[in-house]
Amino acid sequence: MPNPTQQSYRIRNWEIKTQKSTIPSMPESDALAAELGIPIPEMTFLSSGVEVLDTDSGFKLSFNARDALRGVSKQNELRVSYADHWRSSRQPHEASTIQPSQPWDWTYSTTYSGSTESERAHWQPIPTTTPVIPIDKLSDTTQPILFYDDVQLYEDELGDNGQVGLNVKIRVMPFAWFILQRFFLRVDDVLFRMYDVRVYHDFSGNVVSRECAGWEAGWEAMKQCLPPHTPNILSDEPVIQATLRTMEKYNTHTNCTQWKGLGCVKEVCEL
Repeated sequence: MPNPTQQSYRIRNWEIKTQKSTIPSMPESDALAAELGIPIPEMTFLSSGVEVLDTDSGFKLSFNARDALRGVSKQNELRVSYADHWRSSRQPHEASTIQPSQPWDWTYSTTYSGSTESERAHWQPIPTTTPVIPIDKLSDTTQPILFYDDVQLYEDELGDNGQVGLNVKIRVMPFAWFILQRFFLRVDDVLFRMYDVRVYHDFSGNVVSRECAGWEAGWEAMKQCLPPHTPNILSDEPVIQATLRTMEKYNTHTNCTQWKGLGCVKEVCEL
């Protein structure tokens, strides 16, 4: 099995590391499934991850598949409301290894927001109206990107019934580092779901800010918000993701379930 690909970058008092790996061996997969109590996604990149470490305070924030999958529910949250809808949407000849009546969350939905290690720093909630991610600064194209990586943690085609994936991107600029972790789910003919975790640190201060936000929309509600007569648009992830974030302006009832990831949470951690 190939060795993981590693990258590292150091700026000021921060050590930044990323690692990309292939899927684990069958014994490793079986061991992880036994540990988690659920079957793991088809493509689980067990040794992949992103890590930032403040060498002054010892604060470390990392993102990895194992911890993310710990957040997958052992109960099937879609079963009650959507099992019949899902089943009726499948053609008689369409067999699937995924069944909506399975006792675990077969969509692998997670509200994982990273794994924090620190002896003294703790995340503190702040009002959701407080700006924590400076979009204007992050959008400034005059600022060079000193380091960038894009790491996939897991993905699965849900038995050919959709797509789910968890991905982490990190970039470092001269003034700050920024992490975006995105969970995205498409269950064909049923729903879309997304959960974003944005983490930001400006080198001029001693605070790390985190914003977690979740959205969900039914298949038909999404179709109403997209340009008509556009082939394959429902499988165009960037278009769907951008639309999910703005669907409220269409005055549609977008939420399909009582998924715990819906809404927004903002936190800060003083180093």
